[in-house]
Amino acid sequence: MPQSRPRQYRNLVTVFFLCGLWHGASWNFVIWGLWHGAFLVIERIASNRGDRGGRIWSHLYTMLVVMIGWVFFRAETLPDAMAFLRAMAGLTAPAATPFTVGWYLTPELWLALAAGAIGSVPWVPLVRAQLETRRTTLLPLVNTATLMALLVASILQLAARTYNPFIYFRF
Repeated sequence: MPQSRPRQYRNLVTVFFLCGLWHGASWNFVIWGLWHGAFLVIERIASNRGDRGGRIWSHLYTMLVVMIGWVFFRAETLPDAMAFLRAMAGLTAPAATPFTVGWYLTPELWLALAAGAIGSVPWVPLVRAQLETRRTTLLPLVNTATLMALLVASILQLAARTYNPFIYFRF
């Protein structure tokens, strides 16, 4: 037996309210859950009326709702969340930052930029064509060695990252 629409809407909000409480007993998580539940109800009502909007509008709307919702999830306190939302909206004075461009352009980033520039040049098909014309068995070996080198570099990069605990250890 199908549920009435108001009951479905109440159930959606209730489930997301409980999801917020599951993440932590703080107003931030309650607001996060109610925020997502309310927007699911709004989307259901809009889709029942046939108001779908365009693809760009749907994407922008989703990004805005999710970004605002995650502020409540990650902020330590409700005043912190409100301050962050004011800063996101440009309603606060800009603060001086100790971070310069050099802070962001690390050696790892320069290496990634160089690898991206080299990888975007069409030299790989040229080398492949040269190896294939010589009918050598070196091509599969080169492919495998390249993939293995990328795997090792990726693993080393992951291992070199700073300590980042699992998010739920905080709760």
